Amino acid sequence: MSNADVLFPKLYAIDGRIYCDYNTSDHFQQHGDGREEQFYREEENDDWSRHGYDDDVIGEEYENEDFQVSSHPNGGFVVKLQIPSVLHPYMIGTKHSVKKQMESETGARIQYPARDSPNNGVTVTSQHRKSVVSCATRLGIMCSDVRWKSPFTHFVSIRLNLGHVMSSFDRFRDEILDNRKAAVDECLFQTANKLHITLCVLHLLDESEVEAGRRLLRAFPYEEIVGKGGKLEVDIRGLEVMNDDPSDVDVLYAKVECTDDRLQQLANGIAKHFVNANFAENKLEGRDVKLHATLINSKFRPTNSTVRFNDKGKRVMKDHHGRRPQRESFDASAILNSRRFNNYNFGRVTIDKVLISSKNQFADDGYYATVEQLNMSH
Repeated sequence: MSNADVLFPKLYAIDGRIYCDYNTSDHFQQHGDGREEQFYREEENDDWSRHGYDDDVIGEEYENEDFQVSSHPNGGFVVKLQIPSVLHPYMIGTKHSVKKQMESETGARIQYPARDSPNNGVTVTSQHRKSVVSCATRLGIMCSDVRWKSPFTHFVSIRLNLGHVMSSFDRFRDEILDNRKAAVDECLFQTANKLHITLCVLHLLDESEVEAGRRLLRAFPYEEIVGKGGKLEVDIRGLEVMNDDPSDVDVLYAKVECTDDRLQQLANGIAKHFVNANFAENKLEGRDVKLHATLINSKFRPTNSTVRFNDKGKRVMKDHHGRRPQRESFDASAILNSRRFNNYNFGRVTIDKVLISSKNQFADDGYYATVEQLNMSH
């Protein structure tokens, strides 16, 4: 539905139930002032009108699954939604433009909590039941769409910060730094105690979503893939880059070599598990999770920038001209062309745990703080 607004999905009546069909597209535009805003386009041939908006059928469908319509004490109807507060700025828009337009189109009133409030509750009210159902339905669809505009908070990881792997990595780093042909800045190297494999990144936007994510990981049926008490052995060996030009590289990583496809199946299964729960964005589109361990990353390069805050209170990095600093790539040709480095062996790893790791919190050993773990050796 590339040309239709996400708030106006196609509706299909199947066996007396109404189903929405919509695809996520780029409904956000980045403006010169750095602010993001949701834009809604009025379709000449409105899908909701064309399919004949049935208040009773659609209302029952969504009340059973997503929200409940209640009578308001002062008359009329009310729906109370729990939407993570980090998403509220995207759903309100610059100068409340998105909120005002949705209120105008649906005839309902939307009340968000104050910016600094810990409350996630969003209240929708109207004198007409049809209006609150329409507005709450659109808010639910929009929430699913804009959550990917917020930075990810956690990721599913496999630890590689084992003694022998870290020692191999330290030798690898020191040998490259001593090699004049390599010419890679020391600041670009990963920290040894943070070495890991990422299976998928997660958007767990409040405590209830973190708890739901923990339950999801614990419930994952890993035994169907690795077997009961299963362990996986992999070799961290060889180097690759994330693009085709080795002289213009942002990420150089170690390959993960497996004797069978169980780790790949495990990674794909876990990623799909969280995508289906709407906690991970579906970027794979049928492809396999890329199993790798990042060793050198241009993102680690410090910049001559300062920390500032935009109008939503979000921290942003900008240079002394007020511009976001550009990422500076590095030349990995000498490393990849070296017999010494291109098949570097970092060691064999036994994998028996999968973790949900926090992006911004760290444990005493320097690794990312563990929120939940799936112990496959039991």
